Amino acid sequence: MEPDIFPEDLVCARLSENHDYDTCPGIAVYVFEGDTTPQNIQDAEGDPVTTANVRFEHDSETGDWQYRYTAGFLSPGMYTVALTFQADEDDPEVNTPIDFVDSALAGERTVEDFPTDNFLGEDAGDEEENGTDNGTDGVEEDDAQYHSPFP
Repeated sequence: MEPDIFPEDLVCARLSENHDYDTCPGIAVYVFEGDTTPQNIQDAEGDPVTTANVRFEHDSETGDWQYRYTAGFLSPGMYTVALTFQADEDDPEVNTPIDFVDSALAGERTVEDFPTDNFLGEDAGDEEENGTDNGTDGVEEDDAQYHSPFP
């Protein structure tokens, strides 16, 4: 993911010297069962089955820093994956609507990078990589772990 899509006031912070990543408060990926419209957590039907915090992570092989998330331990199936910059404002005990900047339908093992053009106000449509193995998309059958390196 291109760094320029993040809010200008974003501050990621190192937890400690023992970590090779920074946490980015408020930036998270919500994962919903099926093809659905993303919603805030409401302790009700339609809530995400899991969420994943976005981290600014050091790649020891390349020396680069990248935004990453991993949402794992999901049963095989189709999921809607949605990115928000307001996760820290989402209170499950109170209806606190939040904005999602992009979402995509995913299945199998999927890499979803949330393309930059979607964040610039252009409607580029949903990105979907399901069951097609062209050697570069990372899709493998019967593997329900979702991972996205934000390049």
